[in-house]
Amino acid sequence: MRQHVLPVFDHVAAGPLVALGLEGTAPVSPTVLYSAKRDDRVARQHLTRSDTRIAKIVQQNVTRNISVIDVDPNDYEKNKFYKSIVEFIVPTSSGIFSSPKLRELGFASPHYVFSQTNCSGAAGCSPKEIASNDFKLTPIYSLNTAQGDLFDFAREDVFRNTLPMRSKKQMLTADELNNMKANLENLKSLESLKIQDSDRNHTTRSLVTLASLVAEGGLKAFVKSLEGKKGSIGVSVDRHPITGLMCDATGADVAEFVCVNITALVH
Repeated sequence: MRQHVLPVFDHVAAGPLVALGLEGTAPVSPTVLYSAKRDDRVARQHLTRSDTRIAKIVQQNVTRNISVIDVDPNDYEKNKFYKSIVEFIVPTSSGIFSSPKLRELGFASPHYVFSQTNCSGAAGCSPKEIASNDFKLTPIYSLNTAQGDLFDFAREDVFRNTLPMRSKKQMLTADELNNMKANLENLKSLESLKIQDSDRNHTTRSLVTLASLVAEGGLKAFVKSLEGKKGSIGVSVDRHPITGLMCDATGADVAEFVCVNITALVH
């Protein structure tokens, strides 16, 4: 493998690039990582401030809050979560890696590094710089035909040795089914919590994990904590069936996507 043999791409060659605010390990409010419109950034700043205020009211718990990660609550020009983005990876099916001609020339690569246009040494660009097309892309490595063929073989071998997705539903035990029923009933009881309608109210969404749904008392502390906020929060619970994931002894689907919506006065 040769290092950095492709010419550096500037923003003109790379074209418009939109970085989306998505996370593989946490539920986030979907958006771009940096909006070119100031009004959008200010609105997202107000949103993340309101989310933070409700999080302080509710405190830490077993649910997963849908969070805003694109705007810092104290500065709408800064990103809340990402200071710098370093790598840019394309699918191995992309032409800039799979093209026979590029491989023949030794210029094929699926793996690039961001850098600032005015900096030749440091890797990484801020979301604002990427959204403004103010960046360079440099290949971390490049491959010729023989190396590309070896890479393809290695990739296919990894796929062959990767455990497949579960081919059938997971059957819950009788205890797990009873736990789920009790936990869902406890969550439903939270809908008795109401607050007065106001244009200063804000609502956050908290996702309930399947693991906590099937655990004995998995949501007891969460429910008790919210009940202690009676008069200051309102709660509604959304439930949607999930097919093909978990079942009872008869094979009937039992999994649910559960979201707890918590409303409080924040302004």
